Amino acid sequence: MMKTGDTIEAKAEGLGLRAACCRFPIVQPAAHPTATKSPNSSGRFGPRVSVLIIALILCATVTLPAQSPAVKETPSPNTPVPAATVSVPVELQGLSVRADGVSQTNVDDVKAVLEEQLGLAGDTSMSDPLADDMAFFLRQRLLDLGYPEATVAWTVEGGTAVLKVEEGPRYLVGTITFEGNTSQKEDDLRAYLLRPTHEKLGRNDANPPLVENDIQKGAEMVQRYFQAQGYLNAVVAEPQITMRSETKTQDILVKITEGPRYDIGHVSVTGDWESQRKEVMAAIEGMTGQPFSEVKIEEVRKQLVGLYQQRGYFAAEVISSADLSRVRGGPVPVVYQVIPGNLFRIVGISVAPGFSKGADRIVRASFKRSVNHVYSPADLEVMHKQALKSDVFSRLDVTPKKMTDDTITLELTGEEGPTRTRAAYVGYETFKGPIVGGELRKVNIFNSGNAGQLKAEWSGVGITGVARLTDPAVFNTSHTLDMSLYADGQDIFDYKRQSYGGKVVLSRQWTKEFSTNIFGDYSMNTSESDVLTPEELGPDDYNLGIVGFSTIIDFRDSPVLPSKGFVFNGSISGTLGGDISYTRADFSFAYFVRFTKKMRAALLARTSAIRPERSLDEVPIDLRLFNGGANSVRSFAEREMGLKSINGDTPVGGTLSQTFSVEFSYEVAKNLELAVFTDMGTLTREEDTVFSRPEDVRYAVGLGIRYKLPVGPLRIDYGYNLNREEGEDMGALHITFGYAF
Repeated sequence: MMKTGDTIEAKAEGLGLRAACCRFPIVQPAAHPTATKSPNSSGRFGPRVSVLIIALILCATVTLPAQSPAVKETPSPNTPVPAATVSVPVELQGLSVRADGVSQTNVDDVKAVLEEQLGLAGDTSMSDPLADDMAFFLRQRLLDLGYPEATVAWTVEGGTAVLKVEEGPRYLVGTITFEGNTSQKEDDLRAYLLRPTHEKLGRNDANPPLVENDIQKGAEMVQRYFQAQGYLNAVVAEPQITMRSETKTQDILVKITEGPRYDIGHVSVTGDWESQRKEVMAAIEGMTGQPFSEVKIEEVRKQLVGLYQQRGYFAAEVISSADLSRVRGGPVPVVYQVIPGNLFRIVGISVAPGFSKGADRIVRASFKRSVNHVYSPADLEVMHKQALKSDVFSRLDVTPKKMTDDTITLELTGEEGPTRTRAAYVGYETFKGPIVGGELRKVNIFNSGNAGQLKAEWSGVGITGVARLTDPAVFNTSHTLDMSLYADGQDIFDYKRQSYGGKVVLSRQWTKEFSTNIFGDYSMNTSESDVLTPEELGPDDYNLGIVGFSTIIDFRDSPVLPSKGFVFNGSISGTLGGDISYTRADFSFAYFVRFTKKMRAALLARTSAIRPERSLDEVPIDLRLFNGGANSVRSFAEREMGLKSINGDTPVGGTLSQTFSVEFSYEVAKNLELAVFTDMGTLTREEDTVFSRPEDVRYAVGLGIRYKLPVGPLRIDYGYNLNREEGEDMGALHITFGYAF
């Protein structure tokens, strides 16, 4: 209720904004028992009422809500809270507010609104304007929840804002009827009609609260949906809402006038396009017969422009045309006119002057190979990722600037990020057990662009420490040099191993899909066991030098969460110096295919072989090949497939390991997948193949769960041992991160 001196404000309820359209004094007899009665309010009419009438006439353009959304109420300590409701107290940043009269089902929503307003206020003490704001926004939320008659009165008592809530009846969406629809699924139309309501609520209730403004927006979306399906003249009338007091629901009638359907007719291409005929025809393939939609026409036009730009035609133009005036429904011919323009070359790069010396070096080294080459967005993307991978930049923008009719320069601007980061992590894997680790990282060391890292990790099998120095543009080229020193101790199965060494890797990302590595590793190693025989353990004190080459060909849509494409990994290495002599080869191929939006499949073939100079017993146990585990045959625990030690239960490894897997995944909820899989594999000590010794093949079937995280999926698999042998477990449980392949 209002008192003398209060004002009326017209409030933009639907947008959550407040606009004071008209302000004037309100004089009204105080109804609260404690309010002081105005001396001039005894008569039925009086001067103050006349003033009010005149003011209302002057502000006739202002539309006020039927009930004031936020009303200041004279404090009354004895005002009871309805029995079916509760009070919601909130304290934040030294500010206090309490909402009385809130239904139990609305407590979380009310609390969220009040916390948000207190957080945004920036005030140090409660005030009348702040209390009024909170009452206003709280009422807005109640309207969104389906309480069209809700009111919120406010007062400030002892530094606390007290909001008295009168929710009134709640109305939900009842029966929805689409009249005039002959072509579309009603479930699809219902989803579009209720989408604004669902998005505001943050959930997809079958019968959500009814908010007329949201339903009107939904009707507009229904109309656009019809137009996207080729009904270009479709009209969706304003929804008719009928209130059902007895059920507290409101039925909705949506009248639709579809009109004729327009389809994409013959699609033709004109202009200079023959040089890219194959790609152009692939882009327009399948358009004919689809519902006519300007959005679809524009998507293909942009696709054609991008196609030419990828091939160096930086200023390429594609003009689309479709004459709707000549048809009254049915096929509409579409014409794309291609104007490729000149082939552009990059003649220079321009680096923003604000970069540090190290950042400037990385940018120039990453992009200098583009100079004097044909403009290629795909190649520039590779260079851009190389520069960002240095972690020197928080943002790096590449802007092509036209110089002449066939030349451009690259303008490189952006911002540098923090140079020092710290991180700690905890985790768990079935093989390693609990994992605790931490790392320190410093980028742009001594303003050079280089990065240093210190990392330590403890797990259930041992402790590992690494010190690493990375030059992301070695010798000012596109190559990356990574040098590290490490110490690694493990206590697994029936033996212990300790290694100290250093590793050097020279790598380059040649294209988006193709990368290579050249690496060298030298280490000093010791191992010991009270259970294994000398032949099973292998050399127990040795130096090891390794050099090798590896490559990756990756056409997956995502390296972290792939759903289509393929990836090939290959590596060949051998010993050089040291006390051990062997050669090793590893190859794997994984293929991913998506059947539907929620279902995908993955296939894997992997083989590894090691050839010692003399016998396998001269190769240390940790350098041999193993099978079984979360990323191979999943009916076995990590490494536990194959020959075991005479005493104890330690896998002793082999010379040839092969794995083949097929996996089907289905997304049952957002970010949550269920998977079924089958694996087959071998581990032998002979130079053989899986096909010549079928009796050595082991099989697994299983079920799994994948929960997608930004760093990759959390994966839980259980594999069942189909051809279990004496002494083997029925299956194995695996908990780890990342896909199996």
